[in-house]
Amino acid sequence: MRLRLSLDGIDFSDVTELASLSITQDSTQAISTAQVRLFQQGRGAGAAGRYDEAHYDEAIYGWSVDEWQEIRIWDEHSGQTLFGGFVLGMRRQPAGPHLWFQCNASDYGILLDRRLITKTWAAGTPDSQILTEALAGVPELTVGSIETIVADLGELEFKDQRIRDLFDAVCVLTGGEYYVSYGGRVNYYRSGTFPAPFDLSDDPPGIDGIGTIAFTLESYAHDFSDGANAVKVLGAVTPSGEVVGYAEDAASIAAYGRLEVPIANRQITDVVMAALDAQTQVAERKQPKESLQVSVRRPGMMRGQTINVYSLRLGIFRPFLIRTLEIVAIAPDHPAMIGGLSAHVLKYTATLGARPPDTVYQLRRMQRWPIESPKLPFTGATAQFRLEDGREVVIRGGIITEVRNNGA
Repeated sequence: MRLRLSLDGIDFSDVTELASLSITQDSTQAISTAQVRLFQQGRGAGAAGRYDEAHYDEAIYGWSVDEWQEIRIWDEHSGQTLFGGFVLGMRRQPAGPHLWFQCNASDYGILLDRRLITKTWAAGTPDSQILTEALAGVPELTVGSIETIVADLGELEFKDQRIRDLFDAVCVLTGGEYYVSYGGRVNYYRSGTFPAPFDLSDDPPGIDGIGTIAFTLESYAHDFSDGANAVKVLGAVTPSGEVVGYAEDAASIAAYGRLEVPIANRQITDVVMAALDAQTQVAERKQPKESLQVSVRRPGMMRGQTINVYSLRLGIFRPFLIRTLEIVAIAPDHPAMIGGLSAHVLKYTATLGARPPDTVYQLRRMQRWPIESPKLPFTGATAQFRLEDGREVVIRGGIITEVRNNGA
């Protein structure tokens, strides 16, 4: 593999050496960043090409890197684009007659941070329509695959906020994920929808199989620092008493013991909303958060994909979500002969985690919708409502006491 680089559409690969490249894809930020180290050849004695393969064109000798230049990096042999976006900053470092450039770049998604939106969507507007209309404010980007995950998010209003904030808010409510491709296309889909092109396995270690590749385990972690399986939400104090919501998970209590936490939110004046808030907290915090960090040398993984992990060593046999992906390209200090050209080696390091259950997103949406019940005090109050999947939930005294499947 040999990497090539262009700035504002001009290929500089023959007048520079791409010494190193590190790309980070992050699902939580929905953006890719890159750190690129370039070598600019000086003139005079001893100024031969660093790899004896660069051909310097006098017309573009003395090139430089400037802020907000478009940058693209691709594999010369496969044509695959590894990164595309804008240079945000650089540092120059002299090396005798030569010059090093250390560049920091972001993908085209940075444009979502630089555009504001003021708009209101009525209840009943699909999430796909909201995002498509918001993208009209960023003409530099094009609409890719925008799926409809939730047909009604309730009324949504944004005033003088970043378009990225709108995308993030929608994803929090739907369980969706978005990314901007290296060609400037915006895509939105249900998180975990797309499978990785292969599975990961350590049995037998170091041996690839059909549809399965070996991986190197970097780390395996559990985090239960915010664990809670019994949550009491303390709402407003009304003339009828304090509004209280409570939820617990029996299976988590049996496994870890009772882990109780109080949450004060005096802006909640409805016992149903307090109960939904408590249930959401329990759904998110009742189990330890598990994460794996693995590395491979084969391309194909992308953030947001679902990948199966089979590990006898860890006792893991289930799918994970690729949350972050780091791609590191290392240039050799001497040519590796691939058709007479110096080559780069790529290492892919992924952080894997579990996707929150759909219940979390459903409860978040329900907390935004008006509930057809009065603002009930804590003592003896009862409310009943139907979830999107047809189940009926009964709340008595601020506690979810019953969940009926399909009304049965």
